[in-house]
Amino acid sequence: MKKILSLIFFAVFVTSYGYSQSAAIKKIATKFSTKTIKKEAFHSAAKMSEKELLKEGIERTGKKYTGQALGEQIVKKSIRNSILEKMEKEGIASFFGYSTFVSDNTIKRIGKSKLNVFNEAKRSRLSNYSNAVRNNASESVAQKELKRDAAHLIALYCTKEGYEKFMKLSMKERMVAIQKMTKHIYSLPEAERKKILADLTPEFKEKILQTKKLMSSRFPSSQKGSFKGKKGDSDFVLNDSYVWKDKKTGQTMTVGELRKKYNIKEPIVIPYRNGEPDFSKYAFGKVKVNYTDDIDYKGLKGLHDQANVKLSNEQWVKQRQHNDAANPARDLIENMTVDGQYKKGCRNTYHETWDGETILIVPDFINDVCTHNGGRALAQIVK
Repeated sequence: MKKILSLIFFAVFVTSYGYSQSAAIKKIATKFSTKTIKKEAFHSAAKMSEKELLKEGIERTGKKYTGQALGEQIVKKSIRNSILEKMEKEGIASFFGYSTFVSDNTIKRIGKSKLNVFNEAKRSRLSNYSNAVRNNASESVAQKELKRDAAHLIALYCTKEGYEKFMKLSMKERMVAIQKMTKHIYSLPEAERKKILADLTPEFKEKILQTKKLMSSRFPSSQKGSFKGKKGDSDFVLNDSYVWKDKKTGQTMTVGELRKKYNIKEPIVIPYRNGEPDFSKYAFGKVKVNYTDDIDYKGLKGLHDQANVKLSNEQWVKQRQHNDAANPARDLIENMTVDGQYKKGCRNTYHETWDGETILIVPDFINDVCTHNGGRALAQIVK
């Protein structure tokens, strides 16, 4: 029985990897296992009566294919789990070495020691491939896709002719593309990064350098709170004892007091990723706007005017706003808690994300305490 299981393990493993010798191994395994099973069945059947034999024959015939299918799935699952466990513990390359050793021993046990299933050329190719896979195992499919996309964008736009194509894209497309390219370039080893930067046109190189600076500057100070990891690329926890001063009213309150005012029960945590803060957890609304080249991104009037118009037409705003106010939509925005309650004095503001279209409505103090570069700064770079 032990030999049979060993052969099944080997046959399924080899077949799953599509080796040319799999047919030969399968034939050997089938012949060996069939002969053994027939011998056992013969001795068992000799002890049965005619009635028992008939019943047994019918049952076995009915169960044959179902049993085979289930058996194959069980064996494959068992082998797959073993493979994954060994890959996790020892790496893919060592697993292929182990499987080769097991396979050779299995062949020897059935008297076919001269049959070499894994020749040296195949072993070498498997080792090289497995090392490449193992080196990239920590990267998700999404991360790899982003890298390929960024590399494609660099090749497409970072020439003299490409720069002209880049500037013909929409503002949103430019904002998204410049981020992808910058992240990719600065994820490379220094020597490779310098080579790519040296090959860029002066105009494009300047935009890449400005975007990198935008991603690595203007972060909140240690008095305001602390980053859990790398500064600008980890979660930032606001300090409840930090005193914030409202620039419009001159009023001062601690972050802890402001949390109670805005109905925020837990300490405020803002994720920063590649220099951009994510305020979505504390936003009670958002709108999509159209970034264009004719907008003044220092004053932001063009973007905020769009946001005001769109918000005034939103159903959730119409349901909650006080229509006796001079500007009902704006009045609602300036008097809302994070959980959506109307409360006087809870002033909020617009935050432009880096995606080239989204504006979030967030508490003014959070937007102010969490120092950052917003979408308008990125828009100025690619304008």
